[in-house]
Amino acid sequence: MDEAAPRVSVIVPAFQASATIERCVKALSAQTLPRDQYEVIVVDDGSTDSTATRARQAGARVIRLARNMGPAAARNAGLAIARGETVVFTDADCEPTEQFLAALTEHLHDPHVGGSKGVYRSRQRALVARFVQLEYETRYEHTARHAALDFVDTYACCFRRDDILRIGGFDKRLRACEDQEMSFRLAEAGVRIRFAPDARTYHLHCDELSGYVRKKFEIARWKARVLRHHPSRILRDSHTPQTLKVEIAAAYAICATLMFHTLLRHRKRTWLPVAGALCAYVPLIAPLVLRGARRDPALALAAPAILFCRDLALGAGLGVGILEAIGILGSADAG
Repeated sequence: MDEAAPRVSVIVPAFQASATIERCVKALSAQTLPRDQYEVIVVDDGSTDSTATRARQAGARVIRLARNMGPAAARNAGLAIARGETVVFTDADCEPTEQFLAALTEHLHDPHVGGSKGVYRSRQRALVARFVQLEYETRYEHTARHAALDFVDTYACCFRRDDILRIGGFDKRLRACEDQEMSFRLAEAGVRIRFAPDARTYHLHCDELSGYVRKKFEIARWKARVLRHHPSRILRDSHTPQTLKVEIAAAYAICATLMFHTLLRHRKRTWLPVAGALCAYVPLIAPLVLRGARRDPALALAAPAILFCRDLALGAGLGVGILEAIGILGSADAG
């Protein structure tokens, strides 16, 4: 490798990100890792706002795509020009802490480790955003139990560039869950990925319930396509608790039994199936609700309703994604 080339390339895909990209690039420019050891590449994914100008003014190397092609294609474009042997990914609405790059790349000093995954933090005070952060922290506890990971989010991760290129990069047909899909392929190729909880980045979570529910639906919809090509991940991965699958089923059981009760309420004991479904659901959501109660009583009160909406959105998204994948439902999206 050229001696003048940086050791690390940070790639940030950005679309219509003029409101956040400067903060992201400035945070990346203020790392404890010496500045001559890394470059920051912003890939403007066909934005029509001032994303590219603001990123360039903040000190990033900017490339522009002629049209919006999605985060997978944008990251591949960044990979194509990256000069570092290690590649770090984060997002345009993230603000990495000053230890972010050092904490992520530290794991790759071990030649047997090929990647690492960091975590979200949030300063937001909106109730839904606080819930989203609580949800992530619960998932991180699950992730921390695994010695090696197979599920990585590109808001905070790093890999060896050669490993990503060896497996063909990101699947540009995917408009979401492309990071999960690529990390599944990396794990299957024998790349060992570690959890790096000290690699923190502040993020702007969804702060309204409608936006949060839409996001969960779309993630589940695209996840169905990913699982079609990686069926072994239906059973387990290093990010998703096994109880979530039961939780989604129990949420739909509540809806089904409530409909049954409403239609046949003139008959005796039609409330029993409803009670049974609730008894199955409540213990599944209780750990997250109790964790919220220890932190924030208002969050604990809102959590059951948010969780129920989330579980219905995830189930609906998976259902639509499966129907699209097998051709029963048409889709305007490729993949």
